[in-house]
Amino acid sequence: MAQPPEELDERLWVEIESYPGRSLLAGNAHTHTGRMLAWNESVGVMAKFSKRDVVRASERAEAWIAGFLAGSEPSVLDVADAADTSLETGADREPTDADFDRWRMVVHRYAQTGTLPTIHNSPLPPLPDASLPGPQPWLESACRILVWQQGRWTVEQQFALVGGFAADSVCRQRQHHHLELVSPDYLVCTDCGFVSQIEPRGSA
Repeated sequence: MAQPPEELDERLWVEIESYPGRSLLAGNAHTHTGRMLAWNESVGVMAKFSKRDVVRASERAEAWIAGFLAGSEPSVLDVADAADTSLETGADREPTDADFDRWRMVVHRYAQTGTLPTIHNSPLPPLPDASLPGPQPWLESACRILVWQQGRWTVEQQFALVGGFAADSVCRQRQHHHLELVSPDYLVCTDCGFVSQIEPRGSA
């Protein structure tokens, strides 16, 4: 059995889904943004987890997690840049009231789940129209749905997501996508059109 790290605080305990008993907070997992480490003595392992995996926690642990997540929030400028759908330029701009509203949505979801919504860098590369499989391509960036149409990324207001999947898709039913590489920048689901950018900024 592995040895626990030194100087763990017994007051910073959490109960994590899929792990028995209590685990002690041990810091940043240094994987995806928002992922944490906790030592689980019952099985002698260092668990990697997100806030959404926490079943119960001490008050001190809850405060520690809240501070940890607050310290890694994206800035409003990150979200504003992700909202820029221009293919010609990703130049900095002053954030608008709408950008601040969307930023609040992003950080609220992050604080609740510990999972940072994907924030794609702007400008997004174009898709190769000639080789696209299946339905209209779409992706989510900073709590906003973008669709590829007429050779550019545009914002789509009428698009229902459930658990990260298109509401009426077979992918939602089976809980995974069938992804096909269509360019050096993108994978596209042949069944629902979901687009995964290779190495976007953010977490899964």
